[in-house]
Amino acid sequence: MERVWVQFAGMTKLKKAAFLVMARCLSSEEISGLRQLFKTIDTDSSGTITVDELKVSYLSQIASACQALHVVAVSNSRPASIQLPSRSVH
Repeated sequence: MERVWVQFAGMTKLKKAAFLVMARCLSSEEISGLRQLFKTIDTDSSGTITVDELKVSYLSQIASACQALHVVAVSNSRPASIQLPSRSVH
């Protein structure tokens, strides 16, 4: 907790104000959810999220979304297709 306070103390006044406004607008459930999400992304438990950790989390979310779309397409009675906008050549 002390580390978090030191990081907060080092912020500009504008950043502090923005964080305080956001914190006051969130419910305890939302804060708890964000805390859990942070812990999930922070795989090395360092207290910070690296670019690599963020990339891995992002790519994992994309893979999950693609898998879910595939399940929906397979379970759908009609063939799944994606329509791309046609290009006209002038």
